[in-house]
Amino acid sequence: MFVPEDAYWNLSLTTSGTKRTTGDLDINGSVLIAGTAIFDVDTQNDNITVAKNWHVTSAAGAPFDYGIEQVTFDGTGRQWINAANGADFYDVVVNKSDSLDLLSEMTIVAQGSMTFTGGHVGADSVNRLIVWNDATVSGASDASFVDGRVQKRGNDAFTFPVGDVGNYQPLSITAPSLTTDEFTAHYLQSDPRGNWDETSLEATIHHVSTEEFWYLNRTSGASGVTVTFSFDGNSGGVTNLDSLVVAHWNGTQWTDEGNGGTTGTTAAGTITTAAAVTSFSPFTLGSTLDNFNGNPLPIELIEFDAVREDLDVIIGWVTASEIDNERFEVQRSLNGRAWETIATLPGAGNSSLPISYGFKDEHSPKVDLYYRLKQIDIDGRYSFSKSRFVAFSQGVRSSDQFTLFPNPVEGQSSLYVRYTHGAEDLMSFRVVDLYGHLVLSDKITLFEGGGIIEMPLKDRLPSGHYILSLEGMQTSFQAPLVIK
Repeated sequence: MFVPEDAYWNLSLTTSGTKRTTGDLDINGSVLIAGTAIFDVDTQNDNITVAKNWHVTSAAGAPFDYGIEQVTFDGTGRQWINAANGADFYDVVVNKSDSLDLLSEMTIVAQGSMTFTGGHVGADSVNRLIVWNDATVSGASDASFVDGRVQKRGNDAFTFPVGDVGNYQPLSITAPSLTTDEFTAHYLQSDPRGNWDETSLEATIHHVSTEEFWYLNRTSGASGVTVTFSFDGNSGGVTNLDSLVVAHWNGTQWTDEGNGGTTGTTAAGTITTAAAVTSFSPFTLGSTLDNFNGNPLPIELIEFDAVREDLDVIIGWVTASEIDNERFEVQRSLNGRAWETIATLPGAGNSSLPISYGFKDEHSPKVDLYYRLKQIDIDGRYSFSKSRFVAFSQGVRSSDQFTLFPNPVEGQSSLYVRYTHGAEDLMSFRVVDLYGHLVLSDKITLFEGGGIIEMPLKDRLPSGHYILSLEGMQTSFQAPLVIK
């Protein structure tokens, strides 16, 4: 039995048998369930608050007896969940200022709930948030959502709590037919032109968004669903709701899924497909008007870049044209999620000619940084550029002296990490691209005394620039990574 105190630090259950609580627990550190141990909070109906990581390696069939109890993740720093056979919960509350990253699947079981209060849940194609039939999700906002993939199982109407780069942009589906039906959704605030031809359009579509897109896949079953997508100031300048449509890439062109109704205003609202959708992924917004006077992009950026110059950062951008452009805000971030405005520059208002802008950040904190541009119209609508990463680290930044090699990775199938000393630790391994999107996640084990770890990368990462981070209970490390 666990007797409640004001707070515990780490809670480690490493032997066999069932361990039960006798009251609510506030754990300021991590939870580890190992061996063949079972952690039972159901017998006494006790809730748990966890400030760090949730790690389950127990070989027991159901190592966490969740009952109908609530687990709250409220740490001020980054947390992760890693369970060998997936982590099942009944009620979960995410109430953080940083991220809760999934290193394994996380499931909200039937009748359970997930409440978003603060902080983002990081998920990927393997380590998803799964919501079972009759489970609910609530509270998602720009401050708290899933940055990655969410899977819904069952015959409930459902709103997927997805977003990207600090922008909550959910999509909703009507109820599928069967409790065994499954749908998976993912939102990216990225230009779809990098993947699909924006000039290949059904005759009724004049143009499609260059700002964002959603993946929505039916992963089990045959149900058709009506889909509702959201839009806001990040969507590229919605000005005419009547001509707005949902566009779907069918493999060769963007097809018109129609406008079955809108809500809100041109500043923020939703649009629903005209009928049930039976063919999936990807989707974006389209416009049926015969010119760009309706639903235009507020500005057309030819270029946006941020480059280090000694201890300063030079930010520059060029617009091809501007429509009702009031001003630009240069924003800076340490993690690609929480942003601060460091400069404001006036726009040209209206212009059909290219205009160049520039700003020097002479007061950067001299650490690895992200930069982006916020453009604001006269009427208050706004949009963001893609973010750019600027590195100040030199590849080693930790008390445990990590080193990446070779870096850049060229003609190699593996990346190696050398660590010179430290205690045994299980660390999460994450790679994000320069836009802050998680592209690879894994876990590695460090052993006491130091050593070299091989990380196979062949066929896992395309050529490009990335940021690699390692984080465990004992230490953390971050460095830029280049794949050639």
